[in-house]
Amino acid sequence: MILHLQHLSDWHKYLSELKLCLLEVHWQLILHLHHLFDFLKDLRF
Repeated sequence: MILHLQHLSDWHKYLSELKLCLLEVHWQLILHLHHLFDFLKDLRF
């Protein structure tokens, strides 16, 4: 039982780290897209 709980907590730790990673990537993507749109706007005008 204790082993099982330990396993769950490791899994939970892993998931929260993964979530942080995904958030980070998500924000990076948004920033890049934002810069890209600005760049395209500058090109058009």
